[in-house]
Amino acid sequence: MSERSGALGTDSPSADETTTPVVVEQRKPEPAPAEPDVVAPAAAEPDDVVEPGKHDAEPPVRISTRPTARTTGLIPAPGAGILALLALAWFGTTLWVLQREISTSVTDAVAIASAAISLPTVVSASLVAGASAALVAVNLIARAGWTPAASTRWAGALVTSIAVGLLGALGVLVGYDGPGNRVLAATIAAAAVVGGALAGLRPTSVVAAVLSGALAVFAVQFVLNYLDLDGISGASTLAALVAGLVAGLVPFFYLRRVSRRDSTESGPLRWPFYMVTGAGVGLALLVTEAVTRIGGAQVLDAVAALSDYDRAFRAHVDADRLTYTLIVFFVGALTTTIAFGRTLPSKKRV
Repeated sequence: MSERSGALGTDSPSADETTTPVVVEQRKPEPAPAEPDVVAPAAAEPDDVVEPGKHDAEPPVRISTRPTARTTGLIPAPGAGILALLALAWFGTTLWVLQREISTSVTDAVAIASAAISLPTVVSASLVAGASAALVAVNLIARAGWTPAASTRWAGALVTSIAVGLLGALGVLVGYDGPGNRVLAATIAAAAVVGGALAGLRPTSVVAAVLSGALAVFAVQFVLNYLDLDGISGASTLAALVAGLVAGLVPFFYLRRVSRRDSTESGPLRWPFYMVTGAGVGLALLVTEAVTRIGGAQVLDAVAALSDYDRAFRAHVDADRLTYTLIVFFVGALTTTIAFGRTLPSKKRV
């Protein structure tokens, strides 16, 4: 009979039996179902971050194509080649007219008087032709793709204008072999060189705009003189007003076209540039007047010494020409300023 120990019928294991530990299996709690993997978007640039709801609320931003920053390089002036062709054609026409008037003169006194009358027109045409040809040289330097030094720009402009001046002087010497021909040739050559110096200024678009206005004024003068209308032909006040309007409007439209298409070396053109451009034709006429009176002083004094009538006539013509120049100067500047003001946005009242 087996031995039992314990109380109340509880069996006790025998000594020879192997005691097996009871292992209680603890079930680990099942993990919660994982949410579907979400791929995080790539890090956005600061400019690409869009706030929720902001895209729908605000309209898209339009990028303006108008220049807003200063450009360090030299920007070519559009249409410089066409301006040079027109200016050289006008210069050649004035030289031909001068040679024809001198060659048809009966005496030397009449030849000198004819040369003195035509001298301001030829000098102004020489200045514009020298400046236009020099502007083409400046454009070629700008299209080289590098930023030239100021000395390189001025050298190219002056060399080109000197070539134009020498051609004009040679035309005078060949077409007129009389008293004062060397003075006339030197004055015309000097005017071309002065024009070349003006073409070296920056921005080049302003120089081209002034040249376009000068050529338009030449055309207006030619038409008015050809029509020979009462009160508007020659250097009358009404003719000066018409020329001043043309001298202000033509450069204005040129600059507006350039500002929409290209930038300039000085960034966006502001009001002072427009005002100076409108007054540029008048300034060119003032420079022409100075070159004519200084370079052609010998020819002008020779005409004044012919008689008292010639002296009075010269004083009258000089005064009329100066009045004409000042009217073109002020009317051109005022016209361009008003035209530019009309383009400014009006301020809305609150």
